Amino acid sequence: MSRCFVCVLFLVSSALGQSLVATIPEFDYPQAMAVNTFTDRVYVLQESANVVTEIDGLTNSAVKILLPPAGQQSLNGAIAVNQVTNRIYVVDGVNRMMSVLDGVTLAITQVPVGNAPVALAANPYTNKVYVANSSDNTVTMFDGNTATTSTLNVGGEPLALAIDLDRNKIYVADFASNAVTIIDARTNTTSTATVGLHPYSVAVNR
Repeated sequence: MSRCFVCVLFLVSSALGQSLVATIPEFDYPQAMAVNTFTDRVYVLQESANVVTEIDGLTNSAVKILLPPAGQQSLNGAIAVNQVTNRIYVVDGVNRMMSVLDGVTLAITQVPVGNAPVALAANPYTNKVYVANSSDNTVTMFDGNTATTSTLNVGGEPLALAIDLDRNKIYVADFASNAVTIIDARTNTTSTATVGLHPYSVAVNR
């Protein structure tokens, strides 16, 4: 089995550039990562076994966390962190579930989402999470305060999303529709902006 390595870099200064602090081995196809700067933890999602590895940024020690179902391969996965609540959210394109990981106890709960979820983003201000379901052409909205979900229709094959935290709007890249769906999270209404062919990524400039 092929092995990949994750290298942690430390920025010394703008003049000196970067220096290597540590190399953490034994990662099987790491495909996504997220950082909680409040707790100094890094979370890495591995493709081969649906495992999240938690790295302690102070000691560089690593703990592997097996996500249910046991042994299920993860494909096209995504991971996000709510730094305020210390919750880690994980989806992949195989399972129609979002795993919610407690950053303190490492306990896992699962929330049903749509078909082939491939992207997600968390809003720490509202404690809501948005999941792009690429085969359903929907976005699942998870309310972390009430542990409930709702669903909005978007364009064809949503592959990415980003949150404008200041305006509480979510932008969804609809690959098959050549468009971006704009969700107003205050009213849960949508509008559409036509873009170029096959958008697969989106970002917000605050």
